[in-house]
Amino acid sequence: TRRLNIGIETSLFDNRVNLSANYFTSTTDNLLTKQSLGFLSGLDENWTNYGNLKNHGFDVSAAVKVLAMKDFQWEVGGSIGHYKNKLTRLPQGMNSYKTNLYGGTVLTEAGRSAGVFYGYKTEGVYKDTGAAEADGKFIRDASNNPVYFGAGDIKFVDKDGNGEINANDRFVIGDPNPDIFGNISLKLHYGKNWSLATNFNYSVGNDIYNYQRAV
Repeated sequence: TRRLNIGIETSLFDNRVNLSANYFTSTTDNLLTKQSLGFLSGLDENWTNYGNLKNHGFDVSAAVKVLAMKDFQWEVGGSIGHYKNKLTRLPQGMNSYKTNLYGGTVLTEAGRSAGVFYGYKTEGVYKDTGAAEADGKFIRDASNNPVYFGAGDIKFVDKDGNGEINANDRFVIGDPNPDIFGNISLKLHYGKNWSLATNFNYSVGNDIYNYQRAV
């Protein structure tokens, strides 16, 4: 990984206020990715160092000494950051691949962020048999026979418009990368021997796969 970081720091009001800001950009080569293998190999795929990933982002932080007395100090701090990443290269002849984890699917695709969730979109449920028959959508059973949706079934979005709901009808439905992230901290110090420090981390705007609900 090659990384460039540019930052600035300053202390104000006799070091009562400390501020910092940083911007970074990085490129990762030889990223572990899956590669398709030929039929004669006896394997579908293997791991290879052929992926590239780019990252860029910033963070801003501040720390304020609210009280700075002889025997008691109280400091409050916080930070906010943002980043974007994108896979820029996968093995030759492979634009994307899917990884199944805990019943969910993660898509790895050139040109997208890393780790996005992949699955079906829904448009409610069929309220009665007539609505389901009018829509005419179906899935196929183990014997490749069509099984049509009925009253009370979930209405899935037919991405390719052919009436059959299958793996080709999946979309990118979530992104685990947050819009912003950071922390909030509190530090108290009394006398020579007593101190208390707390730190809260947060992230906003990222999607989470609810495995508990899936189970």
